Amino acid sequence: MEKIYDNAVDVKTLSSRSSAKQEGPRRFLRESVLGLGLLSVFLLLDSSASLSTVNHNSVGVAAADLCAVKANLSSVTEERDNLTERLQASDQLLSSVTEERDSLKANLTEKTKEVDRLQCLMDKRECFMWGFA
Repeated sequence: MEKIYDNAVDVKTLSSRSSAKQEGPRRFLRESVLGLGLLSVFLLLDSSASLSTVNHNSVGVAAADLCAVKANLSSVTEERDNLTERLQASDQLLSSVTEERDSLKANLTEKTKEVDRLQCLMDKRECFMWGFA
């Protein structure tokens, strides 16, 4: 059994390997991860700054739009009030015209009855004059 372990001095164990070979790829991996992490952080900060600028600009645009909408609302409200007044005036005019029409209709009916009555009297008088009564 001793012959098996005679060359044990020449065999390198896993822990006795050179650390330079292991450090090379691990070091590159660590640096890569660190670099990608920093790149991600910088990109995140840059995008948040861009969004902040865009948000600030959109707030300014929204404020301008709000002012325009308020001005438009004011003019539309004024126009609505004007149209309401005109509608009330038209309603009053329509009411007075309707009253006048009804009065004229009643007068026409009265005059028509009077004409019919006079026509009837005239017919009776003519009949009486000719002796046909």
